[in-house]
Amino acid sequence: MSKKLSALVIVRDDSSSTMTWSGIPNHIIKILKNNGVDVQVVDNLGFPRHFSWKVKRVLNKFIKSCAPKYYSLDTSKYYGALLEKKISSSKDHDFILAIDFTEGLPFLKSDKPVYVFRDASYLQLYDISYPGYESFSPVDLEELQKVENKAFHQCDRVLITSDWAINYCQKYHPEIPRDKYFVLPFCAQTYPPSTRKDWQLRNIKNSDEVKFLFIGRDWKRKGGNKALAILDELHGQGITVSLTIVGASPELVGCRYKTRVIENLDFDNPVESEKMKNLYKEAHFFILPVNIEAFGIVFSEAMSFGLPIITHDVCALPEIMENGIHGVCLPPNATPDRFASEIVDLIESESGYQEMQENCFRRFEKKFHPDMWVKQLLSLVR
Repeated sequence: MSKKLSALVIVRDDSSSTMTWSGIPNHIIKILKNNGVDVQVVDNLGFPRHFSWKVKRVLNKFIKSCAPKYYSLDTSKYYGALLEKKISSSKDHDFILAIDFTEGLPFLKSDKPVYVFRDASYLQLYDISYPGYESFSPVDLEELQKVENKAFHQCDRVLITSDWAINYCQKYHPEIPRDKYFVLPFCAQTYPPSTRKDWQLRNIKNSDEVKFLFIGRDWKRKGGNKALAILDELHGQGITVSLTIVGASPELVGCRYKTRVIENLDFDNPVESEKMKNLYKEAHFFILPVNIEAFGIVFSEAMSFGLPIITHDVCALPEIMENGIHGVCLPPNATPDRFASEIVDLIESESGYQEMQENCFRRFEKKFHPDMWVKQLLSLVR
């Protein structure tokens, strides 16, 4: 009988909160435990409290250029010393998993394997103008590169969600060997994981209306206006459509079809989780024509209910799904009428649409199932 593994999971903020990196740390801790891994958590580390940081914060009130830089080797030294104290007082463990906390690792000392899990390099997020990263100065970027580089050298493996993101990492850190990186896609966060018995094949050809589901807080970045334009095109062709929006609160002036807006649903709330699952089951298509997306967990969640996807082939999306197999995945310059044309073809081909649903679920089981995520991670440890 194999020994039960023990993991020390490091998260800078509250690991139990669904607001911390979209609830990913909370979900990872849950699926590790449910797969028999003993988990210790070091979290709520907060922002640096060392003397120089405090001085710079005071000076910044008078001199803006004195603002303390979070992404810096000074900050990493602070976290390294803090983590060393916390780890020394923890129980024995087989490996360390730092979730979205690259900046805490450059000076971390450990005799156990250390893995960092991210969806992209910070420098890559700047390159694609991801919200929150687009305003870095050249000095900030230089410091970021130093922090990432030293962190990646310190880690035993760098776990990244896509080859697309790893290619960027190699561009910024060419001296890090390729075999140090490991592709570990995000898994679906619907829990317990969906099974084939949890949803039924949708009949679209004889439906009174074609139901679309949009999930995302950032309406503009997630392509909300493009989604409206696609549905407007379908409506103009005489197809009865409806749109359910979860997470965003856009102005829907002049919509000619039925819409419903749900501000937010929390998977950690049993009632809201069940409501979310039902939305996936009831919809005919998941529509999210994103403009920028490092990965996009919601796509894997849609697949877990056999729900075909309508999106753009940007960033890591071509690794998540294949056009014509798991939905419609077209270039960002594809017009709403081109999307509508592909969707109409699916509506009119009942067998093709049903096969697409099965393809989506098989994709989920093979690539995005939580148990598969844990299995891949533990294959590196054992």
